[in-house]
Amino acid sequence: MTPRQYGLIDTWRYRRPERALLWASFLTIAAGFATVFAVKLDSQAPLNWPHLLPLAVYGSSLLLVHLTLIISRFQGDQLLVATASFLAGFGILAQYRMGTFDLANPQKPNNFAFPVGVLLMLAALLLFKNGRHRALAKLAIPSAVLSTAILAVILLIGQRFRGAVFAPGNLTPSEILKVLLVIFLAGYLAKHREDFRRVYYGVPLPRLRVLVPFLLLWGVPMALFVLQRDLGMVVIFTGLLLTLLLVATGRWGYLMLGSIGAAAFAFAAQRVLPNMR
Repeated sequence: MTPRQYGLIDTWRYRRPERALLWASFLTIAAGFATVFAVKLDSQAPLNWPHLLPLAVYGSSLLLVHLTLIISRFQGDQLLVATASFLAGFGILAQYRMGTFDLANPQKPNNFAFPVGVLLMLAALLLFKNGRHRALAKLAIPSAVLSTAILAVILLIGQRFRGAVFAPGNLTPSEILKVLLVIFLAGYLAKHREDFRRVYYGVPLPRLRVLVPFLLLWGVPMALFVLQRDLGMVVIFTGLLLTLLLVATGRWGYLMLGSIGAAAFAFAAQRVLPNMR
């Protein structure tokens, strides 16, 4: 059946497993919220309708995502959507439990982070649903440049809280940066796969014309993360980099060299960062 013949009824039936998984995700997260509500009531903490907003927004977002994918006749991975939705719901539950949401002032910007993220995800799905991997490959270098710009702006206008630097309102664009830097890594490594597979005396060593731009585009955002004291993101992205290098080239040398470099960086950070203001 061609995409033109793939109607709404067909899509509704095709995405039945996704619908069941999203429903299971919502029930699981709702059970978590019920547990938190019970604890708050037991501690005589006041509960009112704004406390239901995070769960209501989460459920509405799941419905919006599912219906949008059906209406657009999207034929992509169903398990990936359900997995991302469950992880997002678990994150919302954790934030609610820690009191991150300012429910007394629902209009505050940090309360809109999840809905905005959902809309951006849907926009990306619809924009790149036909040949999206080829379109994203062209965005590799712009994604790295945009990531650097975002981090630089936060470093300039952000505020320091508990050692780290956040955007106004204690917001952090970490989820956006994760997407942008993954696009950069995947696109750049796919384009220069054979060059990164090059070995010199048993050591993986791409040509300088490929290696130098890569180190600059990757190293500058990591340096900005260090200046912001967000070492957790450096660890996450370093692990991601080594994993993608291994998958793209099949060279275990990258994993070994990267582990040595990560250990050296951790030692240097432990010595240098505590003395920096």
